[in-house]
Amino acid sequence: MNSHRISDFLISLLASLIAIIIILVIEKMRKPRLEIELGDSLEKNGNKWLRINVKNLRPCKIIDWVYGGNPAISCMAWIGFLKPNGEEAFKNEMFGRWSEFIHPDWRKLDTLGGDSQWILYDANKSIDIPSGEKAILDIAFKTSLDDFAYGWNTESYIHPNHKNPMWKLEKGKYLVSIRVKTGGREFVNKFLINNESFASFNIEEIPKNQ
Repeated sequence: MNSHRISDFLISLLASLIAIIIILVIEKMRKPRLEIELGDSLEKNGNKWLRINVKNLRPCKIIDWVYGGNPAISCMAWIGFLKPNGEEAFKNEMFGRWSEFIHPDWRKLDTLGGDSQWILYDANKSIDIPSGEKAILDIAFKTSLDDFAYGWNTESYIHPNHKNPMWKLEKGKYLVSIRVKTGGREFVNKFLINNESFASFNIEEIPKNQ
């Protein structure tokens, strides 16, 4: 009698363990997987913006059909500009701006000391990306009348002609590192920015030999 009980218990325990393992595997497969890829540049009125797509890949077909993939929650992005030799063009990374959001609300306030200070209201720093969908990340900006390009983010809106001197890119080529975080996980990819001229101003895949 006792042997039957032990056998039943072991079978029940094994079945429970298998069920737990299956659930854990399914949940792992449903986790967001971000793919950072080239996006379409935007050109308007003699200005050009370079953009990157951040896509939340769907899980395999059967998991997607039965359960669906999880959204990538509160995605935040950082952009690092590097010289062709790998040295940092700037000391810090630039905080990324998602193109889906409307222009940020910057307000200029006068302080008690008589100085003015820009205050940012209602700026969205993160975005949720549903499974199978993408978000667009702004990278850099250039005008047809300027040899320089500029990193583009929320702070660009408080500078004359959107040219933030902190992220000024001189004529030449740069590596750009895109880092996106969601749910404690980090996804990174690198691309090449060509800033030799306005006509060639573009973001490209890095050649395999580099």
